[in-house]
Order: sequence, then structure tokens, then C-alpha cells
Amino acid sequence: MTNLRSSGNNRELVLLPATSSSTQAKAGEGTMNDLFLKLYLAAQSSLERENGQGLTEYAMAFSVIALGTVAGQSAVAAKVNHTFIAVASTITTAIVQ
Repeated sequence: MTNLRSSGNNRELVLLPATSSSTQAKAGEGTMNDLFLKLYLAAQSSLERENGQGLTEYAMAFSVIALGTVAGQSAVAAKVNHTFIAVASTITTAIVQ
């Protein structure tokens, strides 16, 4: 049997020893109810926490920087390619003469 105590924002899950099987309709019903209650409390507490907010902001900033880098990469690649072609042309001209 499970008992849930709540005071303000603090919730406490207290597991009490199971009573006789006559109070439970099925043998596994109490265990299943306990499991669902634990899952509910875990989900509820994770939704109320805000300590992951900073990590989310850093991830969003990183994503914006990464997208900017990828977008600017093509312009830089074209200029680098043009510079290599100019250097290769200069070297070829110097060697042929």
C-alpha cells in the first residue's frame, strides 16, 4: 500500500507494508499502483524543476553559432578556392617563363 504525503511543494512517497490479499482485488494490483504512483511523482517533480534551463540556453546558443558557421563556410570556401587558383596560376606562369 502506498501513502502520499504532500506539504506545499514537497511531496514524499511513503511505502507501507502490504495488507492481506483480501483487500486487494488482484495479487499484482498494489505493485502496479505503486509503480504508476512513483512514475507520476517522478514526472511531476521533473516538470517542476528549472535547473536544466541553463543547459538548454547553452544548447540553443551553440546551435545558432553552428548554423552561422555552416552558412558562412560556403563564402569562405569560395574565397579560399579563388586564392589557391591565383597562387597556382602565378606559380605556373613563373615556371613556364
